[in-house]
Amino acid sequence: MNSVMIRDIAIGPNSPCVVGNVGHFDCAKKVVEQGADLLELRCDLIDDPCSVDGIYSRATQIRKALNIPVIGTIRKTVDGGQWYLFNKTDEERLPIFKGIMPYVDAVDIEYNSAIRNDVIKLLRDNDKKIILSYHDFFDSPMELGLPKLIEKMHKVDCDILKIACIVSDDTEFHEMNKLLLSYVASPDMTKPISVIPMGSHGRPGRYIFPWFGSCLTYGCVTKEKAPAQPYVYELVDAMKKGKKLIKIQSKVSEKFYEALRKTA
Repeated sequence: MNSVMIRDIAIGPNSPCVVGNVGHFDCAKKVVEQGADLLELRCDLIDDPCSVDGIYSRATQIRKALNIPVIGTIRKTVDGGQWYLFNKTDEERLPIFKGIMPYVDAVDIEYNSAIRNDVIKLLRDNDKKIILSYHDFFDSPMELGLPKLIEKMHKVDCDILKIACIVSDDTEFHEMNKLLLSYVASPDMTKPISVIPMGSHGRPGRYIFPWFGSCLTYGCVTKEKAPAQPYVYELVDAMKKGKKLIKIQSKVSEKFYEALRKTA
């Protein structure tokens, strides 16, 4: 499984990254200050989502002021966003996606979106990376039949897969972990994947799953954008500690095997 480059950031099973999702410029600055690798601009959460000019203004402001790769998205209500709250249809998002192309490095588009293929073509024409996502806030991993769903998603033209669904107990949490491990181990699955268990039972997975191959983990800087979502600084701190432990373990292993060779 190869890594995917979003601007100068390598994203893959062995190089997990922290994404901070925002709708406001002040929050975007905090995402950078807290050390996130990428920023997700939630256009559906910008002050006045009814104003296209407002969205472009905020995207321009972030691009000019902050040196961080930007993922753009306009999340539908069914996928945890606020687009439909403003009487907007799925199709009405397409011109917005076109408008933000100069200001983003990648776009997250939902697998079940009516404009999915149009957005994918737009992204390929503009040499932007594609995150193909699926969110479910109601059904468990087993009810969703996630393995087959992921196989279908993998066949779509995209660069990174993202699966986020609610988990209500330890069994469902372990189902999502098994799903991640199975995907990463499969030679047929070549695209990086982000697997996110949502809710209080799923919260530990946002810290742990990156070390099992989940390439992106998402945090907020003020109000959570998904159930039990951690803060960016918490995820960044956990990633730093994890990388430090891996380095220590690697050095210990080297010394152990060196001692074995000397006594052999």
